[in-house]
Amino acid sequence: MFKALTFRPASIGDALMGKYFLENIRAEHPDARLGIVVGSRAGMLKDLFAGEPWLEVVEANRRNLPALMKMWRGWRGSEIVLTNYTAGTLNLSAKLMGRLLAKRGALAGFDDSSSVNHFLYDHLLPRPIRDRAVRLHECDALQALGVPVAHERLTLQYVPMVGVAEKFSISGDYVIVHLFSGSKTRGLETEQMRTLLIKLHKLMPDITLVLSGGAGDASEAAEASEGLPAVVIAGRASLQELMNLIVGSRVVVSLDTGVGHLAAHLGRPPVIMSTCLGRISWWGPDQYGFNKFTTGGPGIPAALFTRADRCVGGHVFKSYPDCLVSIDMHAVAEKTATV
Repeated sequence: MFKALTFRPASIGDALMGKYFLENIRAEHPDARLGIVVGSRAGMLKDLFAGEPWLEVVEANRRNLPALMKMWRGWRGSEIVLTNYTAGTLNLSAKLMGRLLAKRGALAGFDDSSSVNHFLYDHLLPRPIRDRAVRLHECDALQALGVPVAHERLTLQYVPMVGVAEKFSISGDYVIVHLFSGSKTRGLETEQMRTLLIKLHKLMPDITLVLSGGAGDASEAAEASEGLPAVVIAGRASLQELMNLIVGSRVVVSLDTGVGHLAAHLGRPPVIMSTCLGRISWWGPDQYGFNKFTTGGPGIPAALFTRADRCVGGHVFKSYPDCLVSIDMHAVAEKTATV
C-alpha cells in the first residue's frame, strides 16, 4: 500500500496544514495510507480530524520507545515523508526518524541552520520566507515530490451533531469569541478583552457572546464577560462541538490561533487580531484567498487587525506585544457587527 507521512507540531494550525499536504496526495493516490506524526496531544488532533476518517494521527517521541517502534513497524518504507518547517532548527531526531521511515528518494524537508541536511534529505526545500503564505510551502513540497496540487482551497470536514447549542444553553444568534492563545506573548490583557466584549454587546445587543478557550482560560473569560449576555464554553466543549458551534455562528472573532483557522477552513468569516508575525503568512490572500463565504462574498478573513507599524524595527517578543495590544478594540467590534 502507498504510504505518506508528515511530521508536524501538535497545534491546530500546523496540523491543518499537514492535512492539506496529505489530502493532495490522497487525490493522486486515493487508496493510500496517510498520517500526521506529532510528539504529543494526539487525542486533541484525533478529535480535530474526526470528520476526516482517512487521516491517521500518530503520536511518537524519543521519550517513548514503544511508540517509536510501533511507528517504524507501521510506516517504514513510506513513499513520501515530509518533515515540517520551523523558524528555528528542526530536531535532528525528527530528521533521522523521517530518514528511517522513508524509501530512498522519498524524504523531503525544509532547510535550516543544520549542516547535515544535505546528507539526510532527498528533496531539500529552501527555508520558508516569513511573509509568504504557509499553504504555498506545502505546494512547494508537493511539487518537489512530483504530486500535483489538486486542492487550492483549505477546507475541513466536521461531524454534525444535534443539540450542541442547547447543551451549552445558547439560544438565538451568537458570535464565537476566542481571546486566548496559550501564551501572553500572543495575548490580550483582561481589560482589553472586556473592552471588546462590551463594545460587541453595545453594537449587537441581541447577540449572545460565546467565549471559547481552554480549561485554564475559563476564569479569565468569566471575569472579562461578567454582567454581559455571554456563555463561557472554555474548557467545556470538545473540538467537534466547537466546530459545530462555529458553523452555526454569525461570525467568529479570534486571535491568530487555531480557532480562527478552524473558522476559515469551515467557511465562516473570522475577524482576526494578530501580531505582526502572522499577518501575511497565515492570513494573506495566498493562504485563504481562495475561500469564499457561503453567500459568495469576499475571501476569508473578513478582516485582519494588527499594528505592524508598532514593530518597525522588528517584532519584540514580550507579554502583550505592542503590535497586538495597540489594536483598536472598538474598530474590531464595529467590523464584526457588519459581517
